[in-house]
Amino acid sequence: MTAESPTAEPVAAPVGAAEADAERATVPIRGARVLVLDDERSIGMLLERWLRSSGYEPTVATAGSDAVELVREAPYDAVLCDHRMAGMAGTEVFDEIVAIRPELERRFVFMSGDVLNPDLRRVVEERGVSLLAKPFDLDTVRRTLEAVLRT
Repeated sequence: MTAESPTAEPVAAPVGAAEADAERATVPIRGARVLVLDDERSIGMLLERWLRSSGYEPTVATAGSDAVELVREAPYDAVLCDHRMAGMAGTEVFDEIVAIRPELERRFVFMSGDVLNPDLRRVVEERGVSLLAKPFDLDTVRRTLEAVLRT
C-alpha cells in the first residue's frame, strides 16, 4: 500500500466542459464522513490516517456490531467494510446498515482479499455494491471512494 506521490503537470490551455468535469472527478470530496470497518487494526489505522490527510472525516470500527451502532448514532457519507471478519460478516453489516440508512446502499464498499469468491461476486452484483481488492493502493481507494460518493 503506497501513498500517491504528487506529479508536476504542464500548464495547459483552458479545458472544455467535459474535460473540466473529468478533472473535478479526481478531486476528493472534502469533509465526507467515511466509516471504515476492518478487524485488522493496521488496515483501519492506515485508512484513517490517509483519509484524514486527504480531507475526509474517517471513523474506524473493528467489529461489525460497533459499525452498526455508529451508523445509528451519526450520519455517514460512505462505508468501507472488510468482507470477512470475526463475528459479523460484511454482508450482515451491509444488511443492517442499509436497514438503518438506505442511502448508504450505493455508497458501500466491500474490501476483500478474496475478490474471486463466487459468493462475494454474486452479492456485489445483486446489491450493486463496490468491491475493493486487498491488498490495495491508496490511489485505488481514492478513485473507488470518489466514485461512490458521487452516486
